Amino acid sequence: MKLLKFIFLVLLLIGCSTNKSSLHNEESLLDAKTIAKMDALIEKYADNNFLSGVIARIQQNNKVIYNKYAGYQDLENQIPMQENTLFRLASFTKTITSVAAMQLVEKELMRLDDPLYKFIPEFKDVKVYNGPGETVDLIRPITIKHLLMHHSGIGTPFENEPADILVKNHDFSEVNSLDSFVKEFTKIPLAHQPGESFSYGYSTDILARVIEIVSGESLSDYVDEHILKPLKMDDTSYSITDQKRSRLGPAYRIGNAGLEVVIPAGTYDVPFARGATGLTSTTHDYLRFATMMLNNGELDGIKILKPETAQLMHTNQLPTEQLPLTIGGTKMHNNGFGLGFAIVMNSPKKWKPLNEYNMSTIANLPGGCYYWLGAFNNSFWIDPNNNLVGIVMTQSVDVGKVAIFQEFYQEFYKSVRPDGAGSSVALR
Repeated sequence: MKLLKFIFLVLLLIGCSTNKSSLHNEESLLDAKTIAKMDALIEKYADNNFLSGVIARIQQNNKVIYNKYAGYQDLENQIPMQENTLFRLASFTKTITSVAAMQLVEKELMRLDDPLYKFIPEFKDVKVYNGPGETVDLIRPITIKHLLMHHSGIGTPFENEPADILVKNHDFSEVNSLDSFVKEFTKIPLAHQPGESFSYGYSTDILARVIEIVSGESLSDYVDEHILKPLKMDDTSYSITDQKRSRLGPAYRIGNAGLEVVIPAGTYDVPFARGATGLTSTTHDYLRFATMMLNNGELDGIKILKPETAQLMHTNQLPTEQLPLTIGGTKMHNNGFGLGFAIVMNSPKKWKPLNEYNMSTIANLPGGCYYWLGAFNNSFWIDPNNNLVGIVMTQSVDVGKVAIFQEFYQEFYKSVRPDGAGSSVALR
């Protein structure tokens, strides 16, 4: 009888471990009190019509120490968030494109200081905006490094300066491929001279076209063969198969009567593979990519990048006089930018009040962390000092209105380091 009771208890524990909730077991490096606080935060957003659903996960030393599913993949049809839910990556795509470009740099098929016109000659004579109806010549050419740093001067959709409005108002209706899309930017004056400011946006699309030209492969084929397949990111792609379409829920926004669908379930209208957006993926897959970066370019014995290349990518490349970087008019304090990733420059001396920061600012991550965000309220971060990666995935387009990232990061780091974020956070 004692043996039967023991077997029953084991089976019960196994059943509990498959629950779509946080890890409340003895292997967790977080105590039950901390996990309960983090759970309550996630549930607050999912239960109060801020978000349809959330998946939040943290891995340290290659072990999942926090894993929470809350709410619904599809609110109308009451389909809960689940392990294989697909998410629209939006700008998470940019970091993957940047890694693809750096692989080609490693192979010496191109160099960081190569001029863009070497690959796309039309960019040799592009002009720079100098006032209404006025342009001036380039002082220096756009380089591959400029594209990786968003330093190229290509106008951005996130600002409202006159040169950026020219991009917003440009007619892209005839565009039907990455090649034709990129060529349109040679007809629009740059917002500034290359290297003189951080202008986040389309540079990664230009970079993607260079990848195609240099590799001789389409962007989707190159990314699939050289990054996704080696990392076993089997659910990450530019196209959604009919078999997987049911796993992609709607995208929502907060409306007057609750959450409203802005993109129907199963759809992500990206007419061709781009460098800046377009991939769909799962939490599991994207954490494999992030873990590869944490491991200096390697995962499960598969080398995607050399260690020195991975480290260069998360080393600030912006000159001091151009800091803090700015997106959408928001100064991202204490943030630099490397080759595809934003970098937290220094650990804050004390916890920053969340009301001082909007969605584009990571207020409380320790120094040395690097990260990026997506337009569907997704965020990941990599903390090399503590050997951990974390991710928060949602289906919300309310960027700047829902501060789940900052609250989640802060709750985690405050729980394990109550006095503030030092250079290293010692988890027990």
